Amino acid sequence: IPNSSNISYFSADDYPGAIFDVEKSNGDKMAIINLWLSNHVVQFFFVERGSNNYNYYRNILISFAKSIKFL
Repeated sequence: IPNSSNISYFSADDYPGAIFDVEKSNGDKMAIINLWLSNHVVQFFFVERGSNNYNYYRNILISFAKSIKFL
């Protein structure tokens, strides 16, 4: 994905995945989490527009993704 940074391994409920940040040319910032399940990919993302609370909400997104239990 263009303009992505901080790509790193991520896991939730023992499923592997990746988390990365994207900053658009208009200043919007986005955190994206991809989890690879057996036959699916689940994606969580957060977009911030013109605020200075990116890290705070990114941490909430991470906590949310890690709290999911897949059945």
